Amino acid sequence: LHYRGHANRELRVLDVEAAQPGDEVRYGDKVVGRITSAVDGLALAYVRTEVPDGADVDVGGRSATSRPRPS
Repeated sequence: LHYRGHANRELRVLDVEAAQPGDEVRYGDKVVGRITSAVDGLALAYVRTEVPDGADVDVGGRSATSRPRPS
């Protein structure tokens, strides 16, 4: 990353029901990431850094919330 600038995506935990790996994550009208793994009620996704912490996103037609990043 030193020579390429900054990372455009980061790993986030999403609170969402029935997500599947590969589902698109949408913020507004824009696709901002994809689910990498999921269990009942939680999912991991690489999401663009422009999505704020705690934002409501859409995952495969279902509402989800991005958890705040740990400090």
